[in-house]
Amino acid sequence: MLGQRSIRRGSKWVCTFVAAACLAGFAVSLLYWVAWRDSSYRVAVWIEGGFVGGKWGSAPRTPPPVAAGFEFAELPAAMRGVGLWPRVMHNPNSDSLEVPLWMPFLVTAGPAAWLWRKDRRLAKLARVGKCTGCGYDRAGVGARAKCPECGLAETSPSQSRR
Repeated sequence: MLGQRSIRRGSKWVCTFVAAACLAGFAVSLLYWVAWRDSSYRVAVWIEGGFVGGKWGSAPRTPPPVAAGFEFAELPAAMRGVGLWPRVMHNPNSDSLEVPLWMPFLVTAGPAAWLWRKDRRLAKLARVGKCTGCGYDRAGVGARAKCPECGLAETSPSQSRR
């Protein structure tokens, strides 16, 4: 069973990675169009103009004039810009959704910042000899004894520094 500290550490890194990917995708999407299509032309995913988008549905009656797989192209100056709100399109044969990259960035960057701050605070408390649960000064309390204030069983110094 994973401990709370392991889950928090994993969540912190996942949120950080997703937020960084959103920033990198946003930067790329301002100048380039990147897309992937499956061989049946039923699914497509793209990034363009600050959006990440996807299309799904039945195969078109006539295959499009583009090949399946990845496509990378520079956006013409007239098409460069940033959209602010999600776009949803329903067609008889397919549906598509485009989400501005600032939305997943905010959803992941906020928790990542909070988790990084919490880990720094816990590390600082452990380093100065205070309880990581309530901040009680553990001077004179045994290294493995429970905190007299909150009852948290303190971990060894080597575990609190990881």
